[in-house]
Amino acid sequence: MSQDLVRKPSLIYGLTLASDGMKFQLNVIKPNRLIFGAFAMTLVALIWYWQPIIGLVLFGLFVLRLCKLRESQTLLVTVFCAVIMCGVIWHREAVLDQLTLKPVSDETLTIRILPDELRWNGAQFSEIGTLTHQRGRVLLTGRAKNHAEYHRLRTLDRPAEVTVVGQLVKILPPTNVNQFDSQRYFRENGVAQTVKISQLKSIQQLPLSITRPLTLLHWFRMLMINDFNRLPGLLKPYALGLITGTRSNDFNQAMTGIQDLGLIHLFSISGLHVSLMILALEWGLFHLWLPRQTVQIIQLGMLPIYFVIAGGSVGLLRSVLMAGNSLIAKQFGIHLSGLDNWSLALMITLMINPMIVLMMGPQLSFALSFGLIMLHHQSRFFVLLALNLIQLPILLNSLYQWHLLSVVANLIVVPIFGITIMPLTFIGVIAAHCFYPLALLVAVLLSGFETGIRWVSQLPGMIIYGRPPLPILILLVGATTLLLAFPNKWQRLSRLLGMIYLVGFLWIHFPILGEVVFFDVGQGDSFLIRTPFNQQVVMIDTGGKLNLPDPTWAPPTVRQANATRTSLNYLKSQGISRLDGVYLSHQDADHVGDIATVLDTMHVQRLYVPAGMENNRAFCHRLSGHMAQTKLISVRAGQSVGAGLTVIHPFQPGLGSNADSMVLLGRYGGQRFLFMGDLDRAGERQILMRYPAFKADIIKLGHHGSKTSSDPQFLAELQPKLAIISAGRHNRYGHPNEETLVTLARQKIPQFSTQQRGMIWFRYFGQVGIWHVKLKESIP
Repeated sequence: MSQDLVRKPSLIYGLTLASDGMKFQLNVIKPNRLIFGAFAMTLVALIWYWQPIIGLVLFGLFVLRLCKLRESQTLLVTVFCAVIMCGVIWHREAVLDQLTLKPVSDETLTIRILPDELRWNGAQFSEIGTLTHQRGRVLLTGRAKNHAEYHRLRTLDRPAEVTVVGQLVKILPPTNVNQFDSQRYFRENGVAQTVKISQLKSIQQLPLSITRPLTLLHWFRMLMINDFNRLPGLLKPYALGLITGTRSNDFNQAMTGIQDLGLIHLFSISGLHVSLMILALEWGLFHLWLPRQTVQIIQLGMLPIYFVIAGGSVGLLRSVLMAGNSLIAKQFGIHLSGLDNWSLALMITLMINPMIVLMMGPQLSFALSFGLIMLHHQSRFFVLLALNLIQLPILLNSLYQWHLLSVVANLIVVPIFGITIMPLTFIGVIAAHCFYPLALLVAVLLSGFETGIRWVSQLPGMIIYGRPPLPILILLVGATTLLLAFPNKWQRLSRLLGMIYLVGFLWIHFPILGEVVFFDVGQGDSFLIRTPFNQQVVMIDTGGKLNLPDPTWAPPTVRQANATRTSLNYLKSQGISRLDGVYLSHQDADHVGDIATVLDTMHVQRLYVPAGMENNRAFCHRLSGHMAQTKLISVRAGQSVGAGLTVIHPFQPGLGSNADSMVLLGRYGGQRFLFMGDLDRAGERQILMRYPAFKADIIKLGHHGSKTSSDPQFLAELQPKLAIISAGRHNRYGHPNEETLVTLARQKIPQFSTQQRGMIWFRYFGQVGIWHVKLKESIP
């Protein structure tokens, strides 16, 4: 074949081939038509992984639009892409199913790990590793037993094979509504199971070899991570995030302002970072007087190296693919439009991992880059405004909140970040090895930058919007897409978009249904009551756990309150930022441990405690510094305390022990709900003595179903229709106790347990209500 392979420069539009003196013209597809193939593959993935019915409807509309083009080549290529996507998904799911092994305990397994992917929090570690005998990926979790074991793992600097004894179990689905779906997240990364290590038997480091370039790259990345972890102040998280694509344990705490203003995308290594790397490499190589074609080949070769060193995220993959496509096109003198380049990158990424349609990071990466391509001829202000509108539905669907100053912050900070912050970070990293005072100065400058960002984020303007209902979300995405396609109709489409956002806001913030929610917080209690139209929103207990002290040889564990990912996450998803009252049944950590986080996150008007508990010094210490906007009220039996609740117990002041538990009774949806705290049997009998004709339809059993509560006589007098048990899975206390379950069975009282059904909730309107559970199949 002739070396002059391409006579007319076009990668997709047409190729002129010469062979044995004969010329063939192959017209494949017109310019900017690859997007139809990319959209077809995306819709196939949405049908499979998201909403089949909605996906099929969207696919039907897409086919109608495609048919109107009357272009047979485009239609054939699009159908081909859809078929390929079906095959990719079928193969991926078949492989994952084959790699899902039967759960076993005390199994000896050998797992290959990469040290730069090993994540530490105190003495605990985790990583996605590869089973050597199955070639399948698993989530490895464990805890170093002693300093020697911690040191061996912590000082790993190259790939290794670890032999462990552990329990192979399935990753659990989310057990609360709108909770982070770790099962789906790990399945997106090709992982369906976890190995919980009970014993680490051996560690064998793999040799470094030039024949294993991937091993060398991970070794080099590990050296960088270890080096950056020793950097001072905020230079450490900036260097880790912007150069290696990793985040330190204190990243979320250090970057609160960045996150609140919607600027966290600046730390997702993607287009900006790849462009700067390509430009810096081009500048340096040109000054070595290398030919342009050689420079492009070197740049192309550096892209996969940079991809591994920078963390290999899906957003980075999109940027690397687009940069690589562009360099290949230049090598062959081919014109490749930005839209076709974007479409080609999306198609390749979908074939690598079709589940990117569910990931927020890839959604933002592809959506924002698509917006930049479509609006490249518009003014800078219009482009930034449009980009904020593009990312807003994605952010609200995942984070539920948005700051009004985000548009201005992006307009100002994005150019500053590229021109100042990133170069400063590189200067600081270099200075740490040759002139440390300069590194300290850079850390101070970065700290000043973050302080300014945090100050701006604390200005009024944070809107807890909530998670848009699916119909509203589809309308938002559709209207935003129209805005990109027809920017000349900005005024009309912006009014339409604003109307949709307003309808969604009213839908979320003024629900016509009330609800009583029993959160799954593990071993603990936390419940929510909100009346129709959110007239009253109250919480009973916050959940929490007793934290064990860290070993002296390990760094301190960065702890996150359980309520952040369970109850508080649900409240934000429902657009709730205030609580009319929080009722704490007694002082135990599994009931009040997360109260400080609740007070800091929500605007709590009143905090109710059983009489006498306000004098408990240990409890008051929990509240210290968190009660600036909250009134503390102590209560006893007979008081009405809002949201339709009446206090049934205690009868006299105490210090907040189980025997002093606050017991609450309320009527919702025609049902009488009784919340027992951890009240013991003696307290239950006292209630019967004080209220001889006492009845309840729904009872939250005392003390998580322990045999110290749920007196048979008490239940017989109450005659409940349903018992709710709030307890942790496989808890060390054996809750619920078998004796309690036998009592329920003998009295023919059905029961729901959060440890089997996850979150349990009752939605009502007027005197009618319906029960729901998060897990349709109980967890054993």
